[in-house]
Amino acid sequence: AIGATWQNNDQSVTFNGAYYEPKDIEEYDPAISARANEEIAQCLAGILQCEISGKPFRILPRELEYYIRHKIQIPRRHADQRHLDRLAKLNQMRLYHRQCMCEESEHGHPGRCKNEFETTYSPERPEKVYCEGCYQKEMI
Repeated sequence: AIGATWQNNDQSVTFNGAYYEPKDIEEYDPAISARANEEIAQCLAGILQCEISGKPFRILPRELEYYIRHKIQIPRRHADQRHLDRLAKLNQMRLYHRQCMCEESEHGHPGRCKNEFETTYSPERPEKVYCEGCYQKEMI
């Protein structure tokens, strides 16, 4: 034991001021908007509020530069929430026993392929799941 103790107090950051509401990304582009430099300064000085968790966050200068250059809207979600959103889109950490869904007779089997395998794609998902052999014949 290193002498550390459990703490139940809330360590999250709070902000009680006015939040900055991001504008359309074109408002920050000097080639399009005459007020772009003002808008950039306000955005970088402002605090944004996550639309899901309510957590305050800021936009960094290089981050804003990237959004402007690539015409990407300024995020309205905290980086932690965006990470959770990405994780939710991943396949579950579970394997399902499936049969190949290939029905192409040119792949060396009459009718539906009989190969069975384990995959992270659940049977309820809409995607067609192929065995390795049928996938390679389809793609190559």
